[in-house]
Amino acid sequence: LLSSTGLVARTSMLSNSDGSDQVSGSRAAHDVIVAACPTTTRSTIGAVTSLGRVVPLEVVDLPGIPPVSGTPALAAGVPIGAFTELRPEEQILELTPLDDTTTLALGTRSGVVKRVHTGPGSGRAKPQTVIALTDSDVVVGARALPEALAEASHLAFVTAAGNLLYFPAASVRVQGVGAGG
Repeated sequence: LLSSTGLVARTSMLSNSDGSDQVSGSRAAHDVIVAACPTTTRSTIGAVTSLGRVVPLEVVDLPGIPPVSGTPALAAGVPIGAFTELRPEEQILELTPLDDTTTLALGTRSGVVKRVHTGPGSGRAKPQTVIALTDSDVVVGARALPEALAEASHLAFVTAAGNLLYFPAASVRVQGVGAGG
């Protein structure tokens, strides 16, 4: 889990009666969870940054928070900077599994949209750039989707002026990590 203040932690998952997964734990005021990545304790996940990089994180190194009912409070989390080397202007936007079953959708400030697989070669051991950006562009949105759902999903972008761009994810072809989108 990643909070809006940059705290990161791991916790267990519970399944609801409808079969969907729900993170267990209590919720604190003003503690917004901006990213959650279902995985195992011994795996490696990727932190997707505003500079278009996937920075690997070993899940076992992240602090564990005890399961409680509701949504977890990440007050017991640790700043993600303790586990990654980020550039001063870089922000973490999303957490993604680094496996062959996940597609990452990226959107940039200048309107470039890209889908890329986050397979084992895209980020393990060292950070890797997954989208080529121009000098003035940054990634403003990223979402990891299970491959089984990616083709049937839709992407939505909302501008600062309140305009909505909504389209099927299948209309954006999956590209290699070096492509610009």
